[in-house]
Amino acid sequence: MSIREKLDLVLLDRGWDVSGVEDVWLATMPSFVGFEGINPLSVYYLYRKVSEDEGPRLWIVVLEVRGFMLDYFITTCSQFVIGSQHF
Repeated sequence: MSIREKLDLVLLDRGWDVSGVEDVWLATMPSFVGFEGINPLSVYYLYRKVSEDEGPRLWIVVLEVRGFMLDYFITTCSQFVIGSQHF
């Protein structure tokens, strides 16, 4: 199963409609001086098309937080304010 498929399942389990998602960007913690460590935070930025006239807009941000004991939790952020516009 791909990362995208797992992300879709997580969102569907939480009641989000993932249809229309056009692009997903993932930001993670890089290795440091060649050492691979734990990756405590992964941030997924999901973009979906709002209208046919415009390109995709940021729709939701998913935060995946991992602990030292292999426990983790996932939370979503869906309302954004840029200037005076809500997304």
